[in-house]
Amino acid sequence: MDHDSLWSFATTVYQEKGVAAACLALQSQCETDIPMLFAVAFACGKDKKQLEEDVIKLQRLTRPWQTNVVKALRQIRTQLKIGPHPAPNTKTNELREKVKAVELAAEKIQIEMMQSWIDDLKTIHHKNSSAKLLMIIESITIFVTANCDNVITPNQHEHIYCIGGAAFRHIHKSRTSS
Repeated sequence: MDHDSLWSFATTVYQEKGVAAACLALQSQCETDIPMLFAVAFACGKDKKQLEEDVIKLQRLTRPWQTNVVKALRQIRTQLKIGPHPAPNTKTNELREKVKAVELAAEKIQIEMMQSWIDDLKTIHHKNSSAKLLMIIESITIFVTANCDNVITPNQHEHIYCIGGAAFRHIHKSRTSS
């Protein structure tokens, strides 16, 4: 596996303590696209400068796939938890797990599109790691705020800090181990 790829970064950070719950909360409360959130954080970690027009370009690039495929699969998977009849039962739970696997495969395709976007961004350099951590948290906050209909709550800020901190630790660990 390529440890320098967005996919590797996203799957590793997602497994950090508290990150999955934080991501799912932001997804349900703020309509946050989690693969796109990871792309923004990963780009910061790779010292890539993201202007507002860059993020808009990313959204234009991935939104049709995310909306028409990933989100559609997620809605089907979520619906299978509660119905319609005969769901939920053993057979529909098996189907739900298959849909979940296909949803993940669709997210991987989305992440591969975003990897190209990251590669095309201009590189900047940070003098210290605290500046990088702040940049990651600020970029995630801006991204979540742009997608949320309401003001970000203190609890949602905690989710952002959880994800940003885990992203920073992964990036820092990757740099010191290479």
